[in-house]
Amino acid sequence: NTEAKVDAMKRLPVVAFALGSEKTQNELLPYLKTITLQQPPIEDELLLLMAKQMETFVPALLSEPDKILELVPIVERLASIEETVVRDQAVVLMNHLCANLQKSAPLDPSIVSSLVSMSKRLVGADWFTAKVSAAGMLPEIYNLTRQIDLPYLYKELCVDDTPMVRRAA
Repeated sequence: NTEAKVDAMKRLPVVAFALGSEKTQNELLPYLKTITLQQPPIEDELLLLMAKQMETFVPALLSEPDKILELVPIVERLASIEETVVRDQAVVLMNHLCANLQKSAPLDPSIVSSLVSMSKRLVGADWFTAKVSAAGMLPEIYNLTRQIDLPYLYKELCVDDTPMVRRAA
């Protein structure tokens, strides 16, 4: 029943806060990752709600950079979804994560590497959806990491063959 699923997804923060920080990281996030990676994907409405609700996890439950990094694979998948509102919310979530990671500077090189790798995968994707999302994420990721590769990735988006990607950049 889609209505029951929607209600459950709206209560995701309640479940996360009831579980606490450790169980959220060890049990809830792997479950959410499984849901986002499943094929065929679940309904777009549920993915949108998930992205919105996960924003409440940081910094309340996940405040350390390595714990925040656990959300990146989920955000990356959401950024590649065909539905525009889901991708837009993934960009908002990623920018929120970057803002909270910035509070704990200097960042560990492994975190910087993970963010840059995700950016490269999004920009190098075959389909325009991930590239459009990357255009919204790259400025915040660059402000956070100051990685020299990121402006070149952004330039790739600016000269992409797809008009939607160029417009987003």
